[in-house]
Amino acid sequence: MYQPIKFSNGTWVGTPQADWETQQKADYEAYIKAHPEEAPKPSADQQALAQLALVVAQNKTDQDKANAQLLLATATSQINGGTK
Repeated sequence: MYQPIKFSNGTWVGTPQADWETQQKADYEAYIKAHPEEAPKPSADQQALAQLALVVAQNKTDQDKANAQLLLATATSQINGGTK
């Protein structure tokens, strides 16, 4: 049963679900329209931390790439001339 609910002639009577959902959506949209809220702005510290996180991620990617190239070069060297 959905609100409003009332007691009538010995039984509880409620609003149909579709009507209740429609009213809920309308109430929510009216509230949002009357009380708009902007997205929060990050502080200078948060922006700096985000920038540092990007730098760290890029450095890790670059280091992983360099390690893979070094490993490939080492393996190629061992295959080509490592055993005589």
